[in-house]
Amino acid sequence: MSDAAAQIWRLLEVGRTAEARKILGSALAATPGDPTLHCCAAQVARAEGNPALARQHLHEALSVAPESPFARFLWFELDVAERRYVEAEQGITALIREQPGQATFLTAYADLMLRTLHLDRARALVAEALRLEPQSRDARRIDVLLATIEGQRDRAGHELAKLIREDPQCGAVANTLLVTLIERKRPKGAVRLAERKKKGFACAAWRLG
Repeated sequence: MSDAAAQIWRLLEVGRTAEARKILGSALAATPGDPTLHCCAAQVARAEGNPALARQHLHEALSVAPESPFARFLWFELDVAERRYVEAEQGITALIREQPGQATFLTAYADLMLRTLHLDRARALVAEALRLEPQSRDARRIDVLLATIEGQRDRAGHELAKLIREDPQCGAVANTLLVTLIERKRPKGAVRLAERKKKGFACAAWRLG
């Protein structure tokens, strides 16, 4: 990954999309055929709510580097976001066949299986992802959701509390907490958390008991 692409990615991770777009424009003008920059452009387009433009940039990336795991994984994420679950499963299973030890891909597949309520499959996939990468925050988050559904309330609460302590500002963790509150029939707590999320507040003070 080029220095420009790495900088763009870091900006996107902290929500500084406008700055990322500015750097991206200069970088693409200098190297318009760079597939990694087109992947970055796809993420900028997604962040700005333009999935059609995101796909155009991924088409450009894949036309230059058709085997790129990065571009293919971003395509998978677009399919999931648009509920194209059959296509998404085809894409992620192909990536896993090529890189069976990649915890990120296994976690993404587990998330897809959770979304489509294939819970046993999701559990097996997240278990393997955690075996390979025990500290994966995404895998641990899915593990919490599955434990909540499975009725393992104590373990789910314990693991979720650890995730919150590690990163109280994480939007994905807040979403997991929101689902957990709803599952535990605590609608008032869920509403309060949703209101705090809109204002950008952390969820570190939440208790599940």
